[in-house]
Amino acid sequence: MAVYNIQGIEISSRRSLRVLFVGNSLTQDGIAYLPYLLKTFFSPAISFKLYMYYNGGYTLAQQYAQMTEETPCQTFSSAEDNVTWSNSRNAVNMKTILAEREFDIVCLQDYFNYKDSYTDSDIQVWNNCRDYIVENYTGGNSLHFISLFHAPKRDTADSVYAMTVTGNLKILQDTIADDIIPNGMAVYRALSSDLDSLGDESHLSPDGTHTQEGLPCLLQTYVTLLWIFDRFGMPYGIYGLPFKMTTDIYNTLDVPGANLGTGVIEGTDAQNLLAQEIATMAFKDGKKLVQQALT
Repeated sequence: MAVYNIQGIEISSRRSLRVLFVGNSLTQDGIAYLPYLLKTFFSPAISFKLYMYYNGGYTLAQQYAQMTEETPCQTFSSAEDNVTWSNSRNAVNMKTILAEREFDIVCLQDYFNYKDSYTDSDIQVWNNCRDYIVENYTGGNSLHFISLFHAPKRDTADSVYAMTVTGNLKILQDTIADDIIPNGMAVYRALSSDLDSLGDESHLSPDGTHTQEGLPCLLQTYVTLLWIFDRFGMPYGIYGLPFKMTTDIYNTLDVPGANLGTGVIEGTDAQNLLAQEIATMAFKDGKKLVQQALT
């Protein structure tokens, strides 16, 4: 029997992660560096196949319309046990993806910045996307659906954050989704920390909405990484991980839908450690939200 030793912890079996992310640039902000971190620090204990069906600025209703029209997404990205993404632009529709790829988890990201409330009609759109994916998936295995808690728009952070909390509670209570990846909770926490000054326009952002490449995006990726550890029951953390997203590393990743601004923000040692602390606390916030919804 193979034994994998990662961070001084022995794991007796290899975990296989196969996820399809359906989202816009806010999903990209949260998972862009995930292949690099998994391959560099946690291989071979975790094998992975990650896919992103990407349409910039799309609501979930627009995603669903595109699925049913069988038109290609703006970018379809994949990372299969590789540190880099492979991006196929304007080349594939959802029906083709569901026929050619296998995955176990589907992550649907709604877009809350454009509305004041999250209603039953929004839940119907969520379920429509779920039903289309299940009906057209030919992989032969069941699928687990989750939600991605996106980052708040910076100029209305409090109100959008409240909207995402309400919306995700409704998703958790009224759909088959039973988990979230709380990336946006980390960004919200960071806005009241020493990291808030980062970014071309401050607030970790190059443009007031997205997180800038480098430490701001890494903050979100850490949350996704913690979600993976929790799902697999792996006793790993990210606090103290000796890593910075440097410009040289970034240039090897072929990040899809990059929000680069004037450049990659590497951050100081202290800022990187603070980001790991914030990501850890935000992940715990997300677990509390899930428990609130399910009890």
